Amino acid sequence: MAPRRGSGGGGGGGDGEGGSIGSASCPGAFKSEYATTISYFVAYCLFFLVALGTLIAMIKIKKKHPHSEKLLGWLFGVSLSFFLLGYALVIIATVVTECEITNMLNNGGLAVEIFFSLAEFLLLCLVLYGVNTELRKLVGSKPSFLNIICGVVLGIMFVLTAAYISFFSYNTISLVSSDQLISSQQKLAAAYYVLFLLSVFLGSVGIIISIVQIRSKEVNSAGLVGWIIVLIVSMNIWVLFILVIVAASMNGQYWGSPFMDSGVKEAFAYIIDGGQALSFIAILFIAKSYAFAQIPFGGDPQQQMYNNLTYPQPQQPVYNQVPVPQQQQYPQQQEYTSNNANYNNGNGTQGYYNNGPSMNG
Repeated sequence: MAPRRGSGGGGGGGDGEGGSIGSASCPGAFKSEYATTISYFVAYCLFFLVALGTLIAMIKIKKKHPHSEKLLGWLFGVSLSFFLLGYALVIIATVVTECEITNMLNNGGLAVEIFFSLAEFLLLCLVLYGVNTELRKLVGSKPSFLNIICGVVLGIMFVLTAAYISFFSYNTISLVSSDQLISSQQKLAAAYYVLFLLSVFLGSVGIIISIVQIRSKEVNSAGLVGWIIVLIVSMNIWVLFILVIVAASMNGQYWGSPFMDSGVKEAFAYIIDGGQALSFIAILFIAKSYAFAQIPFGGDPQQQMYNNLTYPQPQQPVYNQVPVPQQQQYPQQQEYTSNNANYNNGNGTQGYYNNGPSMNG
């Protein structure tokens, strides 16, 4: 779970929200002083089901709304799958540990942390790059400058994500639990989430600017603005709450402070996991919006916007209705009558020449 960041280190860093039990059996699961709190286990199961339901909904939406592929591509699918795998692993680890089969919470904590770290980073990529890029296309601009900014920011975040995973892996595998290593891991986690929050804020500003421009251009944005607001609020909240936990752990107050009692920590866990789940759900509804159906894959958004405008179809000129001057019409009619008369008399076209003056006078 994400709240573990910065709250532990070394071999035990994989389980900062609760402990494992060493002597209880399944009938006594979750009753030991060091057992995982039942409310956390309920959260694991609840948000596993939410992630699974979101994944199923993604598949259905992509079939029904082909234009949703712009946001529900591999980035969305991989990020959501990593969250799903993380929840599945922590559920399995909790069950086998509480049933005293093996202490999998410590051993499996590394895999869980890796899955959640990668899932959070990919979710950031989806919001900062994916959503912003599609909204800029909807406005009618080519987001080349935006792509450069997003690329630089996401490059920095990727390096920090890799550094945190490496640091956490070293502390877990080496079974080292010195105060210095724990402190270094907490500082790295704090720096990571400060920049993570700034990146989310940057993406939120870009999204708001795009929405204002979309509404000013009277682009069809039905069902889009509301879910954009949900996405912005949920993303900022869950990152901010993780940062609060990391800051409290750096001051040694996460476990001992009255403010951070068990009820508050459990509430934080639900808010963080709920915010992440709501972010995915918001992107689902944003992707299916018919506003994005106006932009084809790889098409020129500005040209497509003009094509969508309705103009009156020009009437084709009817040349046959142009009046013919009488002085031209009469000789033609007379000539036709003469030819027709000769033809009817059996002379055919030869009669036309016979109507001319006689060479013999």
